Amino acid sequence: MSYLRLKSGHQDHDTSQCIGAGILPISMTPDNEVVVLLGKEGIHRNSMDSHTWCEFGGGRDHKEDIRVTAAREFEEESMALWADKIEMINLIMRNTDNRLIAEYNNGHYMQYVVYFNYDQTMVDQFRRVFRFNEQTVSKLGFTPEKAALEKIDVGWFYLNSIVDETLPSEYNIRDCCLNNLKRVGLLYIQRMYQLYNIQH
Repeated sequence: MSYLRLKSGHQDHDTSQCIGAGILPISMTPDNEVVVLLGKEGIHRNSMDSHTWCEFGGGRDHKEDIRVTAAREFEEESMALWADKIEMINLIMRNTDNRLIAEYNNGHYMQYVVYFNYDQTMVDQFRRVFRFNEQTVSKLGFTPEKAALEKIDVGWFYLNSIVDETLPSEYNIRDCCLNNLKRVGLLYIQRMYQLYNIQH
């Protein structure tokens, strides 16, 4: 059973059926457009998902709190450049700085929508760190996939373009991420305008 809750932080719903979770960073551009940060997968065990764009998430470890799953996966896939696991756990569980915008459970996957400052320099920093790590593991005889470098790129995307499916064809959004955002993406946009008192 799916549900959407806007800006919570107190988990009083059943997540026992969730097999995975993730973080969807969301922000506002200087011209008041709502954007989300997605990562590009490398070679994926499911070949159809290779080189697709999606949020930062993954599978739940045995008996792991679903919020810990989301925080752990975000740290791993973003290389902890935006926040580490402990920071994300505190943010999701306590919402102390009101950056948790929404929670969406589609029945088997839990998505936490978290506000981050819109900063293109962090995208550039990710690419520099990834290139360095890629070169390092290559010298050791590993491919990025074998070295667990899960995301090979990141970028900010206009949420409206994802919902409307008007992105350029080279940006292939993973089906599960696209389906979730088509269901609830407009609600995320409305929530951001409401929180930041923007008429649109």
